[in-house]
Amino acid sequence: MLFYALISLLTVPEALSVKSPPSWWVITEQSLLEISGRSNVNNFCCEYMAYQGMDTLQEVWSQKKQSWELHGIIHIPANSFDCHHNILNNDFQKTLLAGKYPEIAVRVHFIQSKKPDAKMRQINGNVEITLAGRSRRYNLTCDLKLNNTNQMILEGAQVIRFSDFSLTPPRKIFGTIKVEDEISVKLYFFLKKYSL
Repeated sequence: MLFYALISLLTVPEALSVKSPPSWWVITEQSLLEISGRSNVNNFCCEYMAYQGMDTLQEVWSQKKQSWELHGIIHIPANSFDCHHNILNNDFQKTLLAGKYPEIAVRVHFIQSKKPDAKMRQINGNVEITLAGRSRRYNLTCDLKLNNTNQMILEGAQVIRFSDFSLTPPRKIFGTIKVEDEISVKLYFFLKKYSL
């Protein structure tokens, strides 16, 4: 029996044998998501502040790859963006089809770094954004700032298009005011290490 037990330990799948136990990072209420764009009249900026969710990101360290990895999903209410004007708020929610699709999901598939102990570093990977019932994946480079062993900030920006999700940019006054298809999404996620 002991012989078979030793054999089973030696044949553990490689992916499990190279990774240390994961850590969990809670997204805190200081986090911010900002969407900005332009029209033929002016610029606009809509913000999601005071995050109220309970989402967490998982951190693992791969001995074989010598890389730090981060995985998780962030859920954002589609009607929670503040465009600093009631009419803009209504237009933006209609554009995102918030009534039919009340949630935006940002799935972090794989973000890695070769310097897991650095106070500040760039990390590369990709994210999948699910908006209005459609999902699109984007390559992403973020800055990761380690405040201390229990707190860090994840900052990044990605240009996307309304048309990526089969959405039509808002138009007003018989089409004379037109919002451009391209928008910028900026994220500032404040993370706190979760202790069991």
